[in-house]
Amino acid sequence: MSRSRSTLSGLTLGTLALAAFALGACDSWPTTWPWAKSDAAAPSQQAAAPAPTSGLENIAPQAGTPAGAPTTTAPPTTSVVAAPMAPPPVRDEAVPAAPAAGMVWIPGNWNFSGATWAWVPGRYETPPRPTAQWIPGHWTAEQGGGGVWVWVSGRWTG
Repeated sequence: MSRSRSTLSGLTLGTLALAAFALGACDSWPTTWPWAKSDAAAPSQQAAAPAPTSGLENIAPQAGTPAGAPTTTAPPTTSVVAAPMAPPPVRDEAVPAAPAAGMVWIPGNWNFSGATWAWVPGRYETPPRPTAQWIPGHWTAEQGGGGVWVWVSGRWTG
């Protein structure tokens, strides 16, 4: 480091550090500051300052992909849910008003428990990204016949 970088108006950084240390070790404050324009109370007479925080308390968690990052869409995955027969026809659902702006309706579907079919009602979800679109899950006949139906899970894309 050159000499010009280690000095500040003729003072070395070591001198400034020593002065800061010495002032920090003082346990008495002047009752008035020579440069103060008002009769402000000494720091020991003022209300205690709030405890320092890390600054992370007011940061909201972020969801989704950061802006500008490339996005990829995973191919649909076939779950292990399989049925020996076709599901009943999809029910017509009355779609209620969205509970909040930007939420997307996820339609209901049939679920096979191994013995019976049960309807899973639709619901609203918040997309992982503002541009994401929901591709609904569906039952499909397994290729090659055999009468087996498999569930293809829904997913977000975009």
